[in-house]
Amino acid sequence: MKDFFRSIFQQLFGFKNYLFYFSLYSIWRVNRGKYEKEFIYFIKSIRNTGIVLDVGANIGITAAPLAKYLPSSQIHAYEPISENFSTLTRVIGYLNLRNITPLHLALGSSTGKLKMIMPTVKNARMQGLSKAYDPQNKEDGIIYEVPMESLDDRYGENERIVAIKIDVENYEFEVLKGAKKLLMRDKPIIYCELWDNNNRKLALELLYSIGYESFIYHTESDNLISWEQSHEADVNNFFFIARN
Repeated sequence: MKDFFRSIFQQLFGFKNYLFYFSLYSIWRVNRGKYEKEFIYFIKSIRNTGIVLDVGANIGITAAPLAKYLPSSQIHAYEPISENFSTLTRVIGYLNLRNITPLHLALGSSTGKLKMIMPTVKNARMQGLSKAYDPQNKEDGIIYEVPMESLDDRYGENERIVAIKIDVENYEFEVLKGAKKLLMRDKPIIYCELWDNNNRKLALELLYSIGYESFIYHTESDNLISWEQSHEADVNNFFFIARN
C-alpha cells in the first residue's frame, strides 16, 4: 500500500518535487524526535568540533539535522545519485544551511567508477534504497554509473574527522576499508548500518583490528550497550567507538 501511494505522489508532484517535500517532512520529524532514536543519540554523542561525514546523505534527511545541531562543525554530505543529490542541494539552500558541503560522489575502497541502481517497486522509485548494482539480484530499477573515491584519498592529516554516519545499503565495508588510515588517525565515532551478512562480519573484523568497540542503542536506558554482551540478533544500526 505504501508503494502504491508513493507512486501516486511521485506522479502527482513530479519525482524531484516529491523528493523535496518528502525530505522536508522527514527533517521535521527528526527535529521533533520522531525519527530513528539511534540517529538522535548519534547527534548528541558528537562532542568535538570538526568535520562530520554523512556518507549516503541521500536527500538530506540526516545531513540537515547534523548541520542544525552542530553549527560549529562542517558537514560533508556524500551522495552519488543525481536526483538525490539535486534534492540535497535544494534542501540545503531552502533551509539556508551554511555548514553543509554537498559532494556528488560515491565512496568506496578505491578510485574509479561504481555502477549503482535506484530500485523501482510498483512504478515507485525507491530513492532511499539506492545502492551498488549487483546484476545477480535481477532487480528492477534505474542504473547509474558514478565516480568513486576513498576517504583516505580525500582527507589528509590537517583535516580532523570527528564523526561519520554511513548508510550505503550493504556497501559499508568498502567505505570503511577505504578509510582505514583516517580511522586510525582521527578515531571518529561511527554510526553505521550493517546488514546481517558477510559484509557485516568483514566490517566488524576490520574495525576491531584497529581498536574500535561495537555498541548498539538501548531504548529503555537511552544509552549504548556493548553489542557482544547484548545478545540481540535483530540489529542493523551500530555505533563504533575507539578504545582510547
